[in-house]
Amino acid sequence: MAIKMFAELLKYPYVVVYDYATGNKLHRTSCSYVTKKNFDLKVLINAEKNGYYQPIEILDEVTDPTVVPCKICKPDTR
Repeated sequence: MAIKMFAELLKYPYVVVYDYATGNKLHRTSCSYVTKKNFDLKVLINAEKNGYYQPIEILDEVTDPTVVPCKICKPDTR
């Protein structure tokens, strides 16, 4: 379920940012890289041509081997 509104995304503890250019990253939604500006650019302005945001409720939901954890917010540590 790709999300279309930034406020909806913030209801989840984690998000995978799928990015076809730089790689797929798992973040905490509180991460400094998860911003409304970045979301709007990727999802709304660029119409998801370069990727999308996938909200995650629990870490076990991440099964895609191409997804790596963000080195800033370290979402894989509990």
